[in-house]
Amino acid sequence: MGQFAQSFVVSGVAAEQALQLDELVYGKWEDRELMHDYLVGWLTHCLTDNKVLPMQDPRQPYQQFIRQGSQNQARMAERNNNFFYGYGSYPLRPFWDQDVAGPPSPDR
Repeated sequence: MGQFAQSFVVSGVAAEQALQLDELVYGKWEDRELMHDYLVGWLTHCLTDNKVLPMQDPRQPYQQFIRQGSQNQARMAERNNNFFYGYGSYPLRPFWDQDVAGPPSPDR
């Protein structure tokens, strides 16, 4: 497993924990998977900024990483875009605006 793939696994665990805490207060995200991708992107930039990961475009490694779980090209592109949106929003903290990943679900 490469450097980026390892970071995506670890960032995914951290993103999951953050989502669970956020959902206790605000309810479930309409598209939780996209918010997860956003958080992994944000955390990837944290690691890059702290020189844990090399300074390079992480979209291709992330696309390869998520390909393992999905064959739907349109959905993979959407997830990769959300990942890069999170990557590009750094250092703005996640959850600063609850509508970042779309409107809230009906049960919010």
